[in-house]
Amino acid sequence: MSDLQAHYLAAVGQHRAGRLAEAEAGYRRVLALDPGHADSLNLLGVVAAQCGHAEAAIEMIGRAIRLNDSVAGYHINLGLAWQYCGRREQAAECYRRALDLAPGDADAHNNLGILLQDEGRFDPAAEQFELSLAARPDHAEALVNLALARRNQGRLEDAVACGERALALRPGSAEACNNLALALDNLGRVEAALAHYRQALALRPDYPEALNNFGLALRQADQPEAALAQFDRALALRPDYAEAQLNQAMIRLLTGALRPGWAQYEWRWRSRQLEGERRDWGVPRWDGSDGAGRRILVWAEQGLGDSLQFCRYVPLLARRGWRVAAAVQPPLLRLFRSLDGAEEVVATGAEAGSGIDCHCPMMSLPHLFDTVLETVPAALPYLAPEAADVARWGRRLAASGFGREGGMRVGLVWAGNPRRHSPLLAITDARRSIALDQLAPLLAIPGIRFVSLQKDRRPGEVPAAQGILDLMDEVEDFADTAALVAHLDLVIAVDTSTLHLAGAMAKPVWLLNRYDTCWRWLRDRRDSPWYPTLRQFRQAEPGVWAGVLEAVAAALRQLAAGADVS
Repeated sequence: MSDLQAHYLAAVGQHRAGRLAEAEAGYRRVLALDPGHADSLNLLGVVAAQCGHAEAAIEMIGRAIRLNDSVAGYHINLGLAWQYCGRREQAAECYRRALDLAPGDADAHNNLGILLQDEGRFDPAAEQFELSLAARPDHAEALVNLALARRNQGRLEDAVACGERALALRPGSAEACNNLALALDNLGRVEAALAHYRQALALRPDYPEALNNFGLALRQADQPEAALAQFDRALALRPDYAEAQLNQAMIRLLTGALRPGWAQYEWRWRSRQLEGERRDWGVPRWDGSDGAGRRILVWAEQGLGDSLQFCRYVPLLARRGWRVAAAVQPPLLRLFRSLDGAEEVVATGAEAGSGIDCHCPMMSLPHLFDTVLETVPAALPYLAPEAADVARWGRRLAASGFGREGGMRVGLVWAGNPRRHSPLLAITDARRSIALDQLAPLLAIPGIRFVSLQKDRRPGEVPAAQGILDLMDEVEDFADTAALVAHLDLVIAVDTSTLHLAGAMAKPVWLLNRYDTCWRWLRDRRDSPWYPTLRQFRQAEPGVWAGVLEAVAAALRQLAAGADVS
C-alpha cells in the first residue's frame, strides 16, 4: 500500500469516527502528496461543511468536480454545501446533475425532496422521497421526510404509517418522533402526539422545532401555561424563531395578556405563512402618531373575519386626525363604505388614491392603540347595510314565507371555508365546522324559523331539505349578507366571518366554539369584549359537538318561550 493510500484510508477512518480535525489533517497530507486527489478534495469539503464553513466546502468540492465531473457523490455534497448557504437553486442543480450521472440515487432524490418541501411544494417533494425509497427501502431519513410531506399534503394516516416505519428503522431519531407527533396531533390524537414530542426532546433537548410543536400540542390540549414554557425554551435556543414568537404571542392573547401579545404578534411578518404578504406601499408604517390631516392607508392582511373584526379601529384613526383610506377584500368592499371614518374604500390590489403619508396593516392597529381588555373598542354597530338592500332582502324573505310575522328568524352558519387549496388549513377548518345533519336538535325546536347564512356548502348538504330557507345563491357579497342578517333575530354560527359580521352589526350572536378556541375568543369566557352581543358555547372536549348543541337547543327553547337567556 502506498503512503498516499495509507494516509487517505487513515483520514477516512478518522472522519467516520467523527474526529474532524484529524480527518482534515489527513486529507491535507494526501493533497500534499497529490494535489489532484479528487476524493480527498471532496471529503475535505465535507469536513469544512460539517464545521460550518460552507463557502470553503463549495470551493473544495468544486475543485474535486473540476478534476472529475462524473462522480454523483461529489455533486450531492456540493448541493448540500450550497443548501447550507441558502442557495437553493444551485443546490437543486447539483442534485439533478447527480441524478443524471446516477439515475435513482436515493440520497439525491431525498435531498431534492427536502428543497421542494422547504419551498412548500409538497406533492413533488413527496414524489422525490418515494423515488428515494424505491431505490433504498430502508432509507430512514427519506421516510422521516415523507412522513412530513404526507402530513403537509393532509394525508395524515399515511404520515403516521411513514413515521412509525421511520421510528422502527431509527429508534433514536428525534426528527422521526417529531414528524410522527405532528401527524398524530393533526389527527386529534393529542396525548399520543405529546408522548412522541417528549420522546423527541429526550433524544434531543436542543430541538427548537420540536419544542415549538410541543407547545402547539399543549395549547391544543388547553394547557397554555405549559405551552408558553416550551416556546420560551425554543426561543432561548433561537431568539429569531418567528413561528415560536408568533405562537407564543397567540397564547398571550388567548390568556388576556394583550399588551405583550400584540407586541409579539408583529413577528407574524417574519413567519413562513406571512413573510411574502408584507407590503410597504412606498411610505412609512404608522407609528401611532396623530394625523393632523394627513392620509393613512389601512389594509386588510389576512382573512375576511380579521378585517371585519379590526376595521373598528378606522373611526379611532379618524378621531386622531387621520384621513383614512381602507384597502379590503373585494367581498367586503360595498359593506365597508358604511364604516365611519373611512374617506375611501378600495379593493385590495387596487390603487388607494394618491398622497398617502403612511400605512398600517389592519391587525397591527390593536398594538399601536395599546389595546388591553379594558380598552377594547366595542362601540356597536360599526358596520351596517344600505337601506335599499335591507328593503330588497325584506321583500325576498316575505316572498319566501319568512316575513316578520310568524315567529323568530334565526340565521345559521355551520361550517367554515373548507380551504381546499391548503390541506393543513383544511384540517383546522374541520375542527371548527359541523355537519348539517348534526343540527337536528336545533331544527326540531318549534316556533323557530331558520335561515341559512352558509355560503360554502359541503357536497350533499341541502339546507332546504332540513326546513332551512336557503337564499345564499343570491348573495353576491357581504353587503347582501348584512342586509339579510338585518332581518334576523339571532345568528348562530361556528367561528367564521359571518359571526364577525353579525357581531359588528350588534346582532345577538351565539358562537359554536371548538375546544381549542381561537385566541380572539379568550379562554374560559362565555362572552366577548370584542362583541358585547356575543355568547359562547364551547366544546367540553375536542371534536365533540353534542354537548354544545344540547346547550344551544336548551337556550333556544327558552328564547322562543320569551325567557332571558343572556
